[in-house]
Amino acid sequence: MQNRPNTAMGFTDCPLNDSEIDMIPECYHYSNKCICFMCTCGKHICPSQRRVIATKHSYKSSYRRSFSRPSMTPTPPKSQITYRRNEQKMDLETEYMKKYPGFTVEYVPIEEKSTPRFNLKLDTATQYKVDYPNWGPVDYFHTKRPQHPHHDTKLKFQAVTSYEYFYQPVKIPESMKKMQTNMIKGSKFAMPMQSSSQRDYKKFSNDYLAKHEQKKVEEYKPLNYNPNQFKSTSHATYVKSGSKKKDPNVIRKLAMLNAK
Repeated sequence: MQNRPNTAMGFTDCPLNDSEIDMIPECYHYSNKCICFMCTCGKHICPSQRRVIATKHSYKSSYRRSFSRPSMTPTPPKSQITYRRNEQKMDLETEYMKKYPGFTVEYVPIEEKSTPRFNLKLDTATQYKVDYPNWGPVDYFHTKRPQHPHHDTKLKFQAVTSYEYFYQPVKIPESMKKMQTNMIKGSKFAMPMQSSSQRDYKKFSNDYLAKHEQKKVEEYKPLNYNPNQFKSTSHATYVKSGSKKKDPNVIRKLAMLNAK
């Protein structure tokens, strides 16, 4: 709000001079939510009453000249039709009608000639019939295999095959088994050297981790804020302080109820 000079009305008991009233955002004045109508001293002027008269610019910047609004492509003009159709009936006789007078075409159906059909049987022999004569049905009993009787001897095969003779399981002695296991395991000894991975990535001790442990803050100091300024989804992040001023919205509602 803007204050008038002291030469105006000198009322000191104006309700807007109360220091306990909280700050009013500027957007409240333009959205008709302010309490400027409660002024009795005449010093408080609402910013919404100020009108800034700005003349239209008469110059063109380089941006305005380069990025102007795209103009619409003009529609093509309609071409004038020189030909106009004659609506009157044409009753005269043309040269084409004189040369080619109208005549009806008569259709004369053509009678189909009946061809004689001979019901004679062809008893001659073709070359295929001579090469491949028909011998009649053929019996296939001679093509089947004879079924011989199967005699089972039920005797055990006790001979040694060549596969069993050449491919026998190798039996490893116990001394050889122990020697092989010792060769696989190897002897344990301490490494006097240090690899690059051991040098770069050392084991973290409990004392080292305790230094970098994130500790909780025991004492929390809340922030003082304007409750009317942060009315959003992040309102929960701002803790209310003990000192609270009067809400201008509540004062406006009470003033409007009393005016009725």
